[in-house]
Amino acid sequence: MTDIKQNNFLTDKASEAPRGTRGGKSEDRTTGRNTKKQELIRLLGGKNGADIARLSDKLGWQPHSVRAAMTGLRKDGYDIQKKLGPGGKPVRYRISSSRVSPQAGGVEAEK
Repeated sequence: MTDIKQNNFLTDKASEAPRGTRGGKSEDRTTGRNTKKQELIRLLGGKNGADIARLSDKLGWQPHSVRAAMTGLRKDGYDIQKKLGPGGKPVRYRISSSRVSPQAGGVEAEK
């Protein structure tokens, strides 16, 4: 005899959602909303860039998460420059160009 509660997981709305879309944190493909990564790129792409506190506030992330996301952007080929603020102001980060080709790392393949 099959318990009805056991079969509910097959019809649960959350289980039918495409992978990576639960919790509303990824891009909504139907409305074209920006992802947090796209928002980070936009904020860093401004003329003066942004400091960690502003990025943390705008994205709703902890400062260490902002720094980790910027590291991910660097690995994706974005050239992020750091500029010291005058008179003890916080360091500002800025994307200098939209994208640079990532450097080839590791050992060359042997023939």
